[in-house]
Amino acid sequence: MDDIGQHLQLAGLVAGGAGSFSDQALEWNAFFSAVAQVSGGLVGLVFVALTFNGKLANGGDPALRDLARQTFADFLNVLVVSLTLLVPHTLAANVGLFSMVFGSIGALRIMRALLRVLKSGDPNAGKQLLQRFLLSMVGNIGLLIAGILLFIPENNGSAFWSTLFGSIIGLLRSGSRSAWMLVAPDRDGRSGDRLLNGPLSA
Repeated sequence: MDDIGQHLQLAGLVAGGAGSFSDQALEWNAFFSAVAQVSGGLVGLVFVALTFNGKLANGGDPALRDLARQTFADFLNVLVVSLTLLVPHTLAANVGLFSMVFGSIGALRIMRALLRVLKSGDPNAGKQLLQRFLLSMVGNIGLLIAGILLFIPENNGSAFWSTLFGSIIGLLRSGSRSAWMLVAPDRDGRSGDRLLNGPLSA
């Protein structure tokens, strides 16, 4: 993990690991402030979409309902972790705990949704949902790993910041793709039907 972090650091993707954890978090303050604003806005967007399209949250297609829940959870995970890192003089243990808890809950939620889909006996739905949830799963597992790294005494910090950075970008990318499917109507004016019936989009 440290080797990966050092390579990303040399590539200019992460900050250095000098100083205490609070000092390192302060260097990332602008990044996490921007991420918190973006993810907060996206959480509101998904919430409005669910409010005006009740079938996504209550009844209707269970696959779309699972996708809506996971999209909301991905943005919320990014928001909570970012806000935790913006707390003045934040402690590594607090950030690690939040990352592990939200990352593990997100990964378990995805696994439960995928099991329901696979048990439904629809191979096409299972394949497409696997592709839609894959990046979200990777992002949530990344949060879990990042939290674990903070409790390893030998960790010099670069591996944590590299893993957290990749996880956040992955969750934002995954959530944005899924949110587009939920809120953008197709030619028939229905949201999300392409998930199970239409071709996959990039």
